[in-house]
Amino acid sequence: MELQEIGEELLRSARALFEAGSFTSSSILASKAAFAFADYLLFKKTGVVVSDHKKRRDALGFNFPELLPPVNETFRVYFSAYKSRISREDAERVIEIAERIKEKAGTFA
Repeated sequence: MELQEIGEELLRSARALFEAGSFTSSSILASKAAFAFADYLLFKKTGVVVSDHKKRRDALGFNFPELLPPVNETFRVYFSAYKSRISREDAERVIEIAERIKEKAGTFA
């Protein structure tokens, strides 16, 4: 599925930007990677690709409630990035969340 490949590319770019000290840009790409991996996970379980953030949140809450708190945290950082700089800690946290969702998507049968 292409969603997984897109997530991988976004996550690689997020890591590179993080290493370069571009934490706001890194957090945006890591957020998008987390969303791509979440969409892939939902697709594997339901066969449906969600079409927007609200539907993603609702579907995750129903199908993978344990992922809702980290995804909500990702949304918080993602939307904050459009109005303020993102800290190193927040960018690092979003990368960790994306990696966690990626891992779950890779192990979900």
